[in-house]
Amino acid sequence: MGLLLALHLGIVFALFVTMPYGKFVHGIYRFLALVRAAKDRHHEFARDKG
Repeated sequence: MGLLLALHLGIVFALFVTMPYGKFVHGIYRFLALVRAAKDRHHEFARDKG
């Protein structure tokens, strides 16, 4: 049982360490880029209008 727990924790740790380099996190990066682009567009519109 202890060996299985150690194996599980090792796999979970490896996934967390490699997460920024994998395809799994692409959705998070994409969402943040879209939010930033929308915020920039909003600021440009407000600056041009006012």
